[in-house]
Amino acid sequence: MKGTFGLKARGVSVWDIIIWLAVIASIVTLVSRVLPVYTDHWTAVSVCEDVLADRTVDHSDFDALRERLVKQFKLNNLGYFMSEDRVLINQGSIKPEIRLMYEVRGDLFGNMDFVVAFDESLRN
Repeated sequence: MKGTFGLKARGVSVWDIIIWLAVIASIVTLVSRVLPVYTDHWTAVSVCEDVLADRTVDHSDFDALRERLVKQFKLNNLGYFMSEDRVLINQGSIKPEIRLMYEVRGDLFGNMDFVVAFDESLRN
């Protein structure tokens, strides 16, 4: 269609807007489902690093270290980490190692699911 000066008229159609809204809605849905999994993991890593760096905890005492981790996870609303065996504490020759090893499954869209696997070792 030509305008008043002989130029082609350009614009955004309704279908363009609908397609962009569908793309944006899909991205928002994906982020809202997957981001909490990563924020929980980042929080768990931070808790483990803080416990390993804490000089008041006797790292040679396995039970004290585990108790401190349980307390810190509960304070950060991650109490299920210890109950679901997501955290392994290995007593190394010199310093302990905390290993976060687990996977999270969840619903994405309709019949599509997602799986995120974590395997991270932390040492002081």
